[in-house]
Amino acid sequence: MIFISQYRSALYAVTTLLYCRIFWVAWRQNRAIAITLDADLIRREVKIALLMATILGVTLFCHVPYLVVIMMRYFVEDSSQIDLSEAKKLTVVLYMGKSAVNPVIYGWKNTEFRDSFDRLLQRSSTRRSMSMNSC
Repeated sequence: MIFISQYRSALYAVTTLLYCRIFWVAWRQNRAIAITLDADLIRREVKIALLMATILGVTLFCHVPYLVVIMMRYFVEDSSQIDLSEAKKLTVVLYMGKSAVNPVIYGWKNTEFRDSFDRLLQRSSTRRSMSMNSC
């Protein structure tokens, strides 16, 4: 009986040590995965921040000249000295052109947007070719 109890004690000790080792390896692996996830999260957040900075920069580039020309109309005392009609045309083109630039920026910077847009175009081209074949 003494041999069996010593055997069980040794077995429990070895099993406990093995489980401690398994737990330690799993804990290290979990930390490595968490660090990788954090790095991926940080990388994604940096990409989104750069995308937003680009959008903000283009918005400022397109809207500020328009606002300056509009304000000049009201703050310049003698409007006959300065002809703002040509400047206003250019700034309106910039102001409206910003809407056309947004999809280009999103497609350039955001791979999810680009992939979704490609799928959308593929579906529409498939529908178009199906409708042409049915005629």
